[in-house]
Amino acid sequence: SLQDGEFPSGQENDAPTLGDQLTKWLPVFRGKQIHGVILLASDTDANIQTTLANIQTSLDTSIKQIYNISGAARPGSQAGHERIFGYLDGISQPGLQGFTTTPLPGQQVVAPGLILAGQDGDITAASRPAWTTGGSFLVFRQLRQLVPEFNKFVQDNALTIPGLTHQQGSDLLGARLIGRWKSGAPIDLTPMADDPTLGADPQRNNNFNFTHPGSDILSDQSHCPFAAHIRKVSPRADITVTEATKRRIMRSSIPYGPEGV
Repeated sequence: SLQDGEFPSGQENDAPTLGDQLTKWLPVFRGKQIHGVILLASDTDANIQTTLANIQTSLDTSIKQIYNISGAARPGSQAGHERIFGYLDGISQPGLQGFTTTPLPGQQVVAPGLILAGQDGDITAASRPAWTTGGSFLVFRQLRQLVPEFNKFVQDNALTIPGLTHQQGSDLLGARLIGRWKSGAPIDLTPMADDPTLGADPQRNNNFNFTHPGSDILSDQSHCPFAAHIRKVSPRADITVTEATKRRIMRSSIPYGPEGV
C-alpha cells in the first residue's frame, strides 16, 4: 500500500469536497479506468509527436491510450500567464529544505517530505514501499475557465472609486478577486494600482504576509481581501507557520484550446 488514502480512492471520490459537479466531468475521468499519465513537453510539437510514437512502439500492447490533450504556453508577452484568467502565475511555489539552496524573499521553505515520499516530513515514510522513496503524488486536473465571461464580469462590475477610470476600477476588481494584478504584483503591496516592475521582480513579488503596521490582520481587508485567491490557497500570516506548511503543493499548469475562448 502507498499509505495514502486519497490516492487509491480516486479523484471522483473527492469531487463533492472539491465542489465539482460530476455531470460536467468528461466521461473518461469517471471511475478508475486511467491507470497512468505520461507528460510530454518540448519547444516543438514535432518533438512531442516523435517521442509519443517511440513510447507507443516501445510499450506496444502493454498500454492503451484512452485520452490525449495538448496544451501550449501562451504567446508573446503572455508567456507565464498560463493560469487564473491571464494573471502571472507560478510565483509562490514553496521551496524544499535541502533542495532549495537560495530561497527567494517570502518563499516558504517546507520539509521535503511534504512533496517527496520517504523524505523528512513524510509522516507515513516508514510504512511506504521502498520503491516510492523520492517519488511524489501527481494530481491531474483539467479545468475549464470562462475567461471572456470573467473579463465581462469585472467590466460590468467595475469598482467605483473617486479618481479611478472605469477600466482602472475593472482592473482593481479583478486584482482583488485574484490577489495579484495581471503583472504578478501582489495587491498586498500595491493595493490600488498595478506595478509591473514589482510584478517582474522575484526579490519582491512574493515578499509579503498580509500584515501591516497599525492594522488588524483579523479584520483589515484594505490591502488584500480574505476571499482573494492567493489568500485562500496560501494564508501566510493568517494562520500559524505549522498549519501553513502542512498542506503545501507544487503546482504547474498550461492552457489548452484556442486563445480567447
